[in-house]
Amino acid sequence: MTPAQSTQWANYCESYWALLRGEMPGGWDLHEHRWTAELSKPAFLQPQHEWRGEDFQRRSLLLYYEQGAGDMFQFIRFASMVKPRGGQVLLACTADQADVLGTCPGIDEVWPVVHGRPGPTPGFDLHLPVCSLPRIFRTDLATIPSSCPYLSVPPFVRTRELLVSLTARVDGYRRVGLMWAGSPTHPNDKNRSIPPGALDALASIPGCAWFGFQLEPKATPNLPGLVNLGAALITWSETAFALSQMDLLITADTGIAHLAGAMGVPVWVLLPYFPDFRWLLDRSDSPWYPTMRIFRQPKPGDWPSVLAEVVAALGSLSRGAA
Repeated sequence: MTPAQSTQWANYCESYWALLRGEMPGGWDLHEHRWTAELSKPAFLQPQHEWRGEDFQRRSLLLYYEQGAGDMFQFIRFASMVKPRGGQVLLACTADQADVLGTCPGIDEVWPVVHGRPGPTPGFDLHLPVCSLPRIFRTDLATIPSSCPYLSVPPFVRTRELLVSLTARVDGYRRVGLMWAGSPTHPNDKNRSIPPGALDALASIPGCAWFGFQLEPKATPNLPGLVNLGAALITWSETAFALSQMDLLITADTGIAHLAGAMGVPVWVLLPYFPDFRWLLDRSDSPWYPTMRIFRQPKPGDWPSVLAEVVAALGSLSRGAA
């Protein structure tokens, strides 16, 4: 690593800690170093055409995907702030996200990405990665656009009828979705994913119908009547529909947490001791999502304490509904 690369990496790391401490908008400025420290922009973009926040009337702006689905679901909210500044707002994203992200206000057209490039397009005048939008709008904790929902179930859901039958309400039971693990290739997977057995503690709560959202679970919690929806969740559209049938989602830190929050679905997120920057520190709520509650490990690896807190909270919720 060259001295210049070391500096870029140091700045990128500093952005993480700045944003974790809530130091905005300076943290967003440092966050731009992700492109030289870790990520590469698509080859079809021209650096001189990057949008700087100016009005772009009678022109088009391409917002393009980066990183994971959670990043896209979190930061696409800014599209509604982009739209008043210009002409056509386009979005390039992965095909499995396209229909859901297309429900966001401010997006005029969605281009699914195939082999790293958008499909046939009429071209665009300006471009910007979605995760750079908070920097453009000089976002701080007080100005986060937190109005939800801004994402919804798209019109076409491949397995709608199957999901309706699988998630049919049982009188007197709260429908609770569960997601205990994210992508196994995520660099922090060993810390943020929850051992399925840790969720066995939830079995003590009466009046809950349990639904698993894991796509291909190698193991599942030992919960009475647990219905795994994974085989019916073909794209994020099906996941969005399944979420719309839930009264609550309990999840590890992964993309579905952001989708639930963006849809206004009540969601409880269980975090490792060292959280991602977007969850900040020492708070049980999120300025990004009004329907979210956060449960944090008191020490590294301590999922039993987290689940004990979740059991107590869910028990209180159940007694309140009785």
